[in-house]
Amino acid sequence: MSRESDTADPSAARPGSRHSLLVTYLFTAVMVSTTLPTPLYAIYSARLSLSPLTVTVIYAVYAVGVLGTLQVFGRLSDHVGRRAVVLAAIAFSALSGLVFVTTDSLVWLFVGRFVSGISAGRSPARRPPTSGSWRPRAGSAAGALSSMTAVGAVEP
Repeated sequence: MSRESDTADPSAARPGSRHSLLVTYLFTAVMVSTTLPTPLYAIYSARLSLSPLTVTVIYAVYAVGVLGTLQVFGRLSDHVGRRAVVLAAIAFSALSGLVFVTTDSLVWLFVGRFVSGISAGRSPARRPPTSGSWRPRAGSAAGALSSMTAVGAVEP
């Protein structure tokens, strides 16, 4: 896939356009999926006899997944295209959800949380605020979302 095929024309990135709405939807879906398991930790804690420290470490594994993904694959979309990276983020998000739904051990909680971090690190809106291929108009909802993402206000 060539880089040109992934770069939409400037009119396609207008707030309210299909491209802008799709990016916003995908970002929201991936970010929501990273926080959905949070209420389940009380159940996991009781069922698996987890200490508060263990639950804290499970939460920290998410950050390791995000930061590791950003460091190792930060420029992957420049080589394989943004579409492929977005699809990978969605796949990792679905895989993470599957792990959390079917988990029965501490190891799988760690795996699920790490995979959740990978999906967030590859999420569709992780790069656009600094990308030349997608710049939201100032004052738009997409611009506000990009700004909140850049400062971490939308992070789980």
